[in-house]
Amino acid sequence: MNIRPVTGLPGDLPLLESIAQVLHQEWQELPQWQTPEIILARLIKRMNGDNGEMLFVATDKNSALSGTASLIWRELKTCRMANADWWTGEIYTLPAARGQGLGSALTQAVFAAAGERRLPALNLYTPDKQAMYARMGWQAIYDDVINDELVTVMQRTVSEA
Repeated sequence: MNIRPVTGLPGDLPLLESIAQVLHQEWQELPQWQTPEIILARLIKRMNGDNGEMLFVATDKNSALSGTASLIWRELKTCRMANADWWTGEIYTLPAARGQGLGSALTQAVFAAAGERRLPALNLYTPDKQAMYARMGWQAIYDDVINDELVTVMQRTVSEA
């Protein structure tokens, strides 16, 4: 498995299109994932590093998409906690690649990028993976309803300022 930032290398556009398709298929009932075109525009923005955001991709030995994750600036703009600027999100592993630690590895790749930037903390929200993230050092902060779904907002310290 290869995990890397998507930076516009030759061959990245088909990967971006594949990511947009799988995210749309998984979460199409939610507003920000209603069409592959909306998602693709957001992914291109991340690939270009707007606001310092990043997009990561995991590929298999044949360079086919296995998973993705993003470093996102202010995912929840109304968040009610300290150090709420930076988030990891859109963490997705294709079904054939699940159960092999890929989601954890993608999350760790985003966390490592946050460390390189000396960000104070990284945040995420999850409806059902609290135990996995807790094992990785994330702390549950509060429960909330986001996009009509009960989720736990979690935070992990990256670097002491």
